[in-house]
Amino acid sequence: MVLNEEEGGSNIEITWNIVVLGEILLAIAVLPSSCTSLGGTPVLKSPENFSPQPPLRRHRLVLFVVSQNLGNGRSTMQGNGLKSRAISTCVVASNAPHRFRKDVEFLMEMGFDPSLSLFEYAVHAKGCLTESGWEDRLKFFRSLGFSNEETIYMFKKQPLILSTSKEKIRAAVEFYISTFHWSPTQLSKKPSVLRYSLGKRIIPRCSVLQILASRSMINKSVMVSSLVAMAERDFLEKYITNYKDEVPELLDAYHGKLSFDEYNFDS
Repeated sequence: MVLNEEEGGSNIEITWNIVVLGEILLAIAVLPSSCTSLGGTPVLKSPENFSPQPPLRRHRLVLFVVSQNLGNGRSTMQGNGLKSRAISTCVVASNAPHRFRKDVEFLMEMGFDPSLSLFEYAVHAKGCLTESGWEDRLKFFRSLGFSNEETIYMFKKQPLILSTSKEKIRAAVEFYISTFHWSPTQLSKKPSVLRYSLGKRIIPRCSVLQILASRSMINKSVMVSSLVAMAERDFLEKYITNYKDEVPELLDAYHGKLSFDEYNFDS
């Protein structure tokens, strides 16, 4: 590993890098369960369930390149008051530590605040994409009816939207547009709903709601975005446990065994 001794304050530089490496090792050692897998690539958990914990598999690469690639990215983040632990978390979260400096500068110019935990998601998501990959994602969202501005807005609100599989995004967009007649502009204001599984979460929950609404057991006016984003335990308690004795088919709907061609509740 090469430590930077070209700057005037070489001892300070070396000491700083040792501190960062120590923080990275600590983060890796005590936070091993922070990853989920998406197509074989370690990814951070979604923001609503996120505890800032970095991916584990790339730690050797990170330790090798971190002292050479923090560069202006480190200086920029230090200039915004970030401590070494917060910076090291972002480095380990990065899917491309060799591009860390450029990614930090790119995100800062876009308006991300590095002092917020959302910045870690952005670092990870941007690290998943090369420059051509970024342009490909913009093109993909345009094919679904989103403008570049709407896509960037979604990225700033939910960075992991750009590291979510195209198949999952396309299926969710088509469902919301055909079922609830939402426009891409409406969807862009609540991008989290595009990251959930259509078959395992979105349709089962909407089917449960359809059954209850058809029996006038709940108010037909509900925010689907809130319904889909609701924590599993809360959804079960509110819509399944309280009604399962009266409406046993709710469990079939919840487990994806029952669905509807249309939904008659207001979204």
